[in-house]
Amino acid sequence: MATTPPRVRGKIFWATKPKETAMNWTTKDWTQGELNALVKKIGGGQVARGILDDTVKFTVTEMPAPYYHEFFQTRSDLFIYDGFRDLVLAKVGKGEQAKPIVSKSVALPRDMTDKEIEEMLGNGHIFTEVEVCAVIQKLITEQEGGKEGELLNNGFANLFYTSSCVVVVRWLADVGRWNVGTWRRDVIGWSAGDRAFSR
Repeated sequence: MATTPPRVRGKIFWATKPKETAMNWTTKDWTQGELNALVKKIGGGQVARGILDDTVKFTVTEMPAPYYHEFFQTRSDLFIYDGFRDLVLAKVGKGEQAKPIVSKSVALPRDMTDKEIEEMLGNGHIFTEVEVCAVIQKLITEQEGGKEGELLNNGFANLFYTSSCVVVVRWLADVGRWNVGTWRRDVIGWSAGDRAFSR
């Protein structure tokens, strides 16, 4: 049985520009220190610019019921690689519950290595094993059949970083299923248009 999903280079993903908003604020309402702290808190200047041009998205995740061991089983519309079972699922206790979190996702602006992606995501981007199980379970459930949502469904990779590995979620339209696997951090890199998630 396969333990690691194949790496596939995808097509270019173009993010759409945000719509105009009626809400306005001015910098006089903030000190320079507050603005710097805010930019640092959300992941730095690149993430802040991504929010402005709509390449960074935020999601408040209410965690599903903790039946991760039952959910992450290979079936017709979901393939689970051994690496995910061994490096992630095995570290989640039966009935363990993740707390609600706010996660963000960033479309990679160019081909990037894991090191470059993690630097872009900033401090605190690492998911615990139970968090990554909860977030992925919720997102896949919401996008059953590969429908549109937070996860890319165009063949590009959705990346989630834990302390031990990179979790990769990908929709394969030709077989009609989500693939969930893991990769070790390395220098091979990921494609422009892949999406990286962080907490």
